[in-house]
Amino acid sequence: MDRDSVRKMVQNYINKNNLSNPEFARQAKINDRTVRRLLNSEERISDSALKKLTAACVQPKFAVVGFNSGKVYFRGEHHADCTRWINTQVRTG
Repeated sequence: MDRDSVRKMVQNYINKNNLSNPEFARQAKINDRTVRRLLNSEERISDSALKKLTAACVQPKFAVVGFNSGKVYFRGEHHADCTRWINTQVRTG
């Protein structure tokens, strides 16, 4: 993994979401020191840590979209949220 691209991605994500480094570290489920090392120094960081940091910045979004109309009926963070919404709609008619 390219350390510079991960550093830029993490910095942009932190700035865009107004997070502090410890808040981002908690969200990424990684040590705060690792985030500081990535952003502030040239110390070595393992590939697995870089992958975790990248995964924390990339959050896929899911949507329920009408097949013929293309209308977006619901958006969720997880696939299960969309499935739950569909099942609720089926039950209530």
